Amino acid sequence: MLGRIGHVWTTASMAVLLFAAAQVRAGFSPIQPSNNPGELNIPQVLGLAYGGTFTPAANGVDFTNGTVTATRVDDNADRVFNQPIVSSKAVYDPDASTGSLTFGYLPGSTGGTFTPLFAETGSMANVTGSSGAVNPAGPYRFAIRRGTNAIASSADSDNADGLDRLVTYKINGPGLGSTQNWLLGFEDGAHPPFDYNDAIAVQTPGGGAAAIPLPLAAWTGLSGLFGLGAAGVTRRFRRAVQ
Repeated sequence: MLGRIGHVWTTASMAVLLFAAAQVRAGFSPIQPSNNPGELNIPQVLGLAYGGTFTPAANGVDFTNGTVTATRVDDNADRVFNQPIVSSKAVYDPDASTGSLTFGYLPGSTGGTFTPLFAETGSMANVTGSSGAVNPAGPYRFAIRRGTNAIASSADSDNADGLDRLVTYKINGPGLGSTQNWLLGFEDGAHPPFDYNDAIAVQTPGGGAAAIPLPLAAWTGLSGLFGLGAAGVTRRFRRAVQ
């Protein structure tokens, strides 16, 4: 009897865990494998930026190398930002040969003119490009532009296809300093599928409970600075709920 009860409990527990995992994944655009087997995927880009080998966490969306953890930000919460930028830099770009990529932002929560922060040079893991401190002085959307192509924005509504073109990871671990670190993975749309492996690192001032990027509406009444820094930003996104 005890064995039978234990079996029922195990089955029920598994069902709960699977349901919880599905709920955890509900707000995340799926990241597809690259068409080019020579390109790095997101955990490999994380390893390039922070060292070690990153493997999936139990929830299937976060990654860790055993010391540093990359926590995926819900895709509904990384469209509009409101944090001053401490620094940003290119980490990885598999498509540099198709034209120069410029990383920047669009001021405000809608509209606005693309403001560049840096232009990339190089390719793959040998990319260069960085910016120092920048304060957009209000809400803004991260964006990239490759050559003369259309801008890919963190806000789905800015993109011609209406799809999610940014995945964001909050990076936590020892030795990262007092700033908040973030990995931004962009999808420029030039080479589907959406593998989000065009990466740029961003940092913002650290500290405070409001350190995680939130939708613009969530900032009402909040004060103070906080961080947005990452090991990399990518240029590939897609709005699709699993």
